[in-house]
Amino acid sequence: MSSISLCSSSVSNITVISNIFIDKYMPSANGSFVKVYLYLLRIMSDNSTTDLSISKIADNLEHTETDVLRALTYWEKLHLLSLRRNPKNEIDSITFHDLDTIDNTPAFMIGDTYQSDNSFVQNEISTTVATPKLQDNKDINFVISIAEKYIERMLTPNDEQLILYLYTKAGFSPDLILELYEYCASQGKKQYRYIEAVASAWIKDGIKSAEQARTTTDTYISNYKAVVNEFGITRQLGQSEKNYIDKWSKTYGFNIEIIKKACSKTLLSIQKPDFKYTDKILAAWHQNNVKTLQDLETLENNYQRSNSQKKTKQYSTPKTNNKFNSFSQRNYTSEELDELERKLLSK
Repeated sequence: MSSISLCSSSVSNITVISNIFIDKYMPSANGSFVKVYLYLLRIMSDNSTTDLSISKIADNLEHTETDVLRALTYWEKLHLLSLRRNPKNEIDSITFHDLDTIDNTPAFMIGDTYQSDNSFVQNEISTTVATPKLQDNKDINFVISIAEKYIERMLTPNDEQLILYLYTKAGFSPDLILELYEYCASQGKKQYRYIEAVASAWIKDGIKSAEQARTTTDTYISNYKAVVNEFGITRQLGQSEKNYIDKWSKTYGFNIEIIKKACSKTLLSIQKPDFKYTDKILAAWHQNNVKTLQDLETLENNYQRSNSQKKTKQYSTPKTNNKFNSFSQRNYTSEELDELERKLLSK
């Protein structure tokens, strides 16, 4: 952890606190954020900046390092100070700004709609940036602190915006939000975009509780594993492949046994795993209202019977004395019928 230097245009032997800070910022800020800000002012007032570090600030205030970093990020958003980071992305300088020169209604404090470039907000609903009062909400602070532990990094502004949207607009409880972050972390996916995509899927699926989320994700995971085993795949599935499996189970409504049957037919037909080919098989079954394995057996029997009748008619000729027309009717095996089905599906 690197040492941090504090800078200001004026330093004295007393701790000066601006009335603007007391009137405009302190009442609505989280108490721990205020403690960090005041402590740094105190340190700077007597040049006690030797070997200052995030860990020492945390120890002196009986906070965690995460609490200190979150406080510094909060004040930086409000433009009360600036943070400089070294090549290791560690804070090595904190510069306090003159509050008289700062716009006293910074964008972060305004309850207007905040437009961002993230697809979740654009596709669902514009997110209202939290006012400081919401930032002081105990549930939100608890969620943020635990979520950071799950993903092992500081939350970005986009992360915080997503959490606030889920809490205030989408109706996610704190438990459900934490379930979201825990699930993503368990998959080794801790990037904001992945978390956002899972949250969007849960909203579309109407998930309202942590228990419901666990049941749904367990089902997805078990489906992925079943397909991997059926195909004999030894690598992790790609997102497009997972999308196929989700489509088969959610859009088509097939249970895993029918999906496995389609995977098996794929291997028998083309001797390799092919999600596009399997999708064609399942799409055909879906169009024929297959719901159960019994439905599938009936469909295949009807298909084979129909093809057998067509071939019988095609190769049957009236009895004649013409020796060139006197040949035996051909009987097709089940393997040949499967080959015919494969050719039809591949068109």
